[in-house]
Amino acid sequence: MTSASHASVVALGIVLATSTIGFTQAPPNPESIQKGEQVLADARKALGGDKLAQVKSLVASGRTKRIRGNNLYPSSSRC
Repeated sequence: MTSASHASVVALGIVLATSTIGFTQAPPNPESIQKGEQVLADARKALGGDKLAQVKSLVASGRTKRIRGNNLYPSSSRC
């Protein structure tokens, strides 16, 4: 995995995690909004800055393991 694709995966994970947390929290205060904007700006810069605007689609895939009762099932997902 190249460093650029690794950075993309990390940034995508951060965005997905923060958006999920955002649905369960109280409304943000102005300080947290500024911090969030800075985190997103840093992520965009790490992904290539203005080159990021050229991205038209993104595919993420991975492997997980799910437990059903006492059984462990491998699973793959792609979004």
